[in-house]
Amino acid sequence: MHGTNLFGQELRRRGDDVDEKRLEVSARYEALIQAHWSAATTGADPVAANTVMKAMADYTRLWGLDAATRVSLSVGISAEEFAERARELLAITGDAPLRKLAGLPVADATYEDISPADDGWSNLGDTPAAAATEWVP
Repeated sequence: MHGTNLFGQELRRRGDDVDEKRLEVSARYEALIQAHWSAATTGADPVAANTVMKAMADYTRLWGLDAATRVSLSVGISAEEFAERARELLAITGDAPLRKLAGLPVADATYEDISPADDGWSNLGDTPAAAATEWVP
């Protein structure tokens, strides 16, 4: 337990060091950009413009601002269309796949499995009634 605690402390310390270093480097990039900004944006000094562009690119990478962005080109469906498609799928598969995914017990019988001779009031038959011990949807 003691070794694990020291390991966790070391990871946190290194994480803090990285955050501190990132802030330090960020401040340097900001100062560099500010120092060359006027000359870079007037077009009078191409070297200053190049310096600012490089510093901005590095600053962007430092903060992860250049990370890939997911772009969705597909159009989603409405809630009503989703519900209709779900009803169609459930009519084919029943609810057993959903129960399995949700970790729920699969129902033993469906409405169609009930005997036509059954009056629908009770399925206990000759078995004595027992108290339910858990709720099953």
